[in-house]
Amino acid sequence: MATEPVTNCLCNLCSGKIEFDPANAGQTINCPHCGMETVLFARPVEKQPNPPPVPVKRTPINNNDRIKQIREASCYPALRGLAKVALVLGYGVALLFLISGLAAAFGTNATVEGVARWVFLFGGVGAAMGIGILTQAAYEGAVIIVDIADVLISDSAGRRL
Repeated sequence: MATEPVTNCLCNLCSGKIEFDPANAGQTINCPHCGMETVLFARPVEKQPNPPPVPVKRTPINNNDRIKQIREASCYPALRGLAKVALVLGYGVALLFLISGLAAAFGTNATVEGVARWVFLFGGVGAAMGIGILTQAAYEGAVIIVDIADVLISDSAGRRL
């Protein structure tokens, strides 16, 4: 059974308590206590004051520590490790080219003489340098991509640097 809203006021003459439907506020009735005419009035609802805001103690954040925490909690370490493995492999290939160029030019079984010896030597050294430079450039590019991915992942998770 639904209850109808009820409010109350005091009689204007005898101060007797009168309960009534808030829709009847402003009407004149006979007081049930003293029998005299009185106007029903709705008391203004006392608004509860808002509690004062709780002060938030903020501690300064060291950005370097925050970045380190974000990186440890993301894919950053794994992707950086993968880029370093690729770097080491690239330098290994460059070293193989250097060794093969030196072996072809000056090895004990070297059958090349004169200008051909220098072609092998500079070809091996040049290839090694080219592969080394490309490897380093690829590593730097991969690290930049990993950094961008790390920031995007961190931002999408609601964490800001």
